[in-house]
Amino acid sequence: MAQGLAGWLAHTKYGRKVLAAQADFSAFRRRPPFSLYAGLVLIAASYLMGWAALILGGYLAVEGKQPLLLALGAAGVFLLVHLVFVAGVWLAGANYAAVLLHWATRKFLLKHIEDETDTA
Repeated sequence: MAQGLAGWLAHTKYGRKVLAAQADFSAFRRRPPFSLYAGLVLIAASYLMGWAALILGGYLAVEGKQPLLLALGAAGVFLLVHLVFVAGVWLAGANYAAVLLHWATRKFLLKHIEDETDTA
């Protein structure tokens, strides 16, 4: 299955680009921008918001004997927490994620394309 995926991916435009060039890790050598720190703060805040809302909502629902409060509140908090998390990921890792994806894809393709030629 992995060899089939590697074969398909190697024939795509992205796969050819990945195989043609090495990953450029220069983004990790530079001083991190402020957006990285802001994104990490948002990611941490999303976890804190989620757990705090879950605990508080659960407590209020049990004490007030209103499970609907937890059900509706959880949906709203779920949406808000995920929006904060996505904003943090976008701020923190857009360029870093692209470099790591490029590197990981190249390693995957080279390993599984070599496996395919060895078994043929």
